[in-house]
Amino acid sequence: MLNPEHRIPQTSRGTQTAHLKTILLSSLLDGDEISTTDLVEAGVQDGFFYIDLRNSEAQCLLDILEELFQLNAALFSLPEDELIKFDLDIIGPSKIDGYKPSGRNTGVVSGKQDGFQIYLVRSNYI
Repeated sequence: MLNPEHRIPQTSRGTQTAHLKTILLSSLLDGDEISTTDLVEAGVQDGFFYIDLRNSEAQCLLDILEELFQLNAALFSLPEDELIKFDLDIIGPSKIDGYKPSGRNTGVVSGKQDGFQIYLVRSNYI
């Protein structure tokens, strides 16, 4: 099962972290007044909050996400010479599916390249 805690990066000393309220979706769906109040307060006070989808009708979304994380790990463990066979700049003009290596495009900082790789999959493949 997806464990959101294991994906949180470590912070260095002196870095401030936000302590956001977590609201259980299952409690909201059950009409729990305390959860509803917590949700409103978190939205007003912090502007952000977590919605915990576990043990709710949305659990299937977490299951799908876990499968996507596994696919992502398997895909990006392939050697780049294998991934580049599906270069999105070469395989089609639409650029809606395929692989883009890190550093190919201009980044957000002037004079720097982007720092991410991506593999796009059209939704009709899923």
